[in-house]
Amino acid sequence: LVRISIDSPCWTVFLHVLAPRADVQILSKKPQTNICAHPRAPERDGMRSLPFLFCSVLAVSRHTVECFSSPLFLSKPRSRTHQPSRIRHLPPSVQPADGVHTLSAAQTGSEVESSPSPKWVTPAVHNKMGVRVLTILSALVLIGGKDLFKVGTTSIFTHLLGVSLYLGVNFYTTFVLGITLFKNLPVQMFGRLQSKLFPMYFQLLSGCLVVLLSSRKAVGLPAGILSDVSSRNLLIVSLVCTLLNLFYLEPATTTNMFRRYEIENMKDATDRSANAGEYKKLRKSFAFLHGMSSFVNLLALVAGTVYAWDLSTSIAKVIEAAAVGSAVASEAGVSAAVAVMS
Repeated sequence: LVRISIDSPCWTVFLHVLAPRADVQILSKKPQTNICAHPRAPERDGMRSLPFLFCSVLAVSRHTVECFSSPLFLSKPRSRTHQPSRIRHLPPSVQPADGVHTLSAAQTGSEVESSPSPKWVTPAVHNKMGVRVLTILSALVLIGGKDLFKVGTTSIFTHLLGVSLYLGVNFYTTFVLGITLFKNLPVQMFGRLQSKLFPMYFQLLSGCLVVLLSSRKAVGLPAGILSDVSSRNLLIVSLVCTLLNLFYLEPATTTNMFRRYEIENMKDATDRSANAGEYKKLRKSFAFLHGMSSFVNLLALVAGTVYAWDLSTSIAKVIEAAAVGSAVASEAGVSAAVAVMS
């Protein structure tokens, strides 16, 4: 049995491209418009033409098709306002008969978040954290060999890894992840997700900067375009900015945000009106805290980028010196060979 939810007559066209012996039941969202379509008659086989196929594809792209026990969700793009959501796993007390449930703003963040749900998929062996770490370490042991235990090689690798992680995570979060989530999630869902991501984000950046500061001397590279002190100060500026976000700006912004959500989710209009003054102050302070957090994060990113450029110039100097030394050695070898031959 194929159950098709519709709200327009265009689904009648879809019947002509279904399987010849399919039992079809059309359920209209409008009252008193339920239609029961019997199996398609053999004389309608000639209706399977390109126009009807095109119309059926358009219909499928705008409505919900439930085939057997596997629902196929085809919905319109989400807007910034909260839209009715289709939730697969809800507690029995709130699970509707037809599987469609409209969530309020408070339910989005609390009830659904705390409700137990079965695993969506069982992770493969290679998707487990321990297996991933062991695989990476095994590759390092195989390729590194004895050099893996040399202080110089390990220090350079650790330093380059720290720079790569710091810039990669910072650029991805600043220019890709945050913007994508903001454009595709409801406001409160976006805020609750960011409240979980940002602490880990700033902790990871802080760890990378500590590793960079502690491994600078062991790398032993010459100074780049900046002096050694200036290069170190860039990392210190990045670390201070990141710690400021981690311990003050991010927690204060999150606390402000959740208080605003409490006021927004009040069911009684009288309560919301009574808290209108507080809400206005919260909006103003949130704008300040969020702006400062973004600015401090940008300052840390700029300092880290400049340090990476200075590190690149240091490596370039080492490569150029090695190339000059190799050329001089080649000339000396040629001169010695000529002298022996003469």
